[in-house]
Amino acid sequence: MKFFRLEDASRPSPAEAFSGLGGLHAGGRWHSLGARVVYASQSLALASLEKLVHAHSLNALSRLNYFEIEIPDAAIEEARLLPKDWNAEPVGFGSKVYGDRWRNEQRSVALRAPSAVVPIEFNCLINPAHPRFTLKWVKGPHSFDYDPRIKTAYEAALAGQRRRHK
Repeated sequence: MKFFRLEDASRPSPAEAFSGLGGLHAGGRWHSLGARVVYASQSLALASLEKLVHAHSLNALSRLNYFEIEIPDAAIEEARLLPKDWNAEPVGFGSKVYGDRWRNEQRSVALRAPSAVVPIEFNCLINPAHPRFTLKWVKGPHSFDYDPRIKTAYEAALAGQRRRHK
């Protein structure tokens, strides 16, 4: 199954983009702080939406690369019996426990779970420390640029948000 990952161009190699080191510094929907994990999306469009909702500055939407990763179906677990708060905002505890358990038990290389941004589409949580994970599955980097209209709309939304919080 193919997935896409958007990554800052300062981490241009597959080894950097799929190290999972970001999870050591920040928690996510499906993992707790301190867990080496990598998030990817079923399409480049979903990856770009995920990047948008998690960006805190216009700079985060610049200088990006995308990677494709083709993970064998047998190495992917489908998330089932999701916790009630899996799509809560702010992120709930249940989805973190679910993902942490999956990673700690090393049941599969990847966990396919619904996106809270577009719930009928899927993201993929990848465990780069899993013994079956290999960078041979990764293609890229390929340069990625948002349409300037998206950046303009994002900048306007950030400015409006700053005005409301003053």
